[in-house]
Amino acid sequence: MRKTYPPEFKAKLVMEVFRGERLLSETASENNVYPNMLTRWKNA
Repeated sequence: MRKTYPPEFKAKLVMEVFRGERLLSETASENNVYPNMLTRWKNA
């Protein structure tokens, strides 16, 4: 079964990456998501 994430959670993580607070890989690992998924959310 696929795990779904609320839009607010996605937006929070993408904003952290855009601001440059942490690296994409750090943000992904701290929130238990794959870096590829975070990249897809960012591009969307």
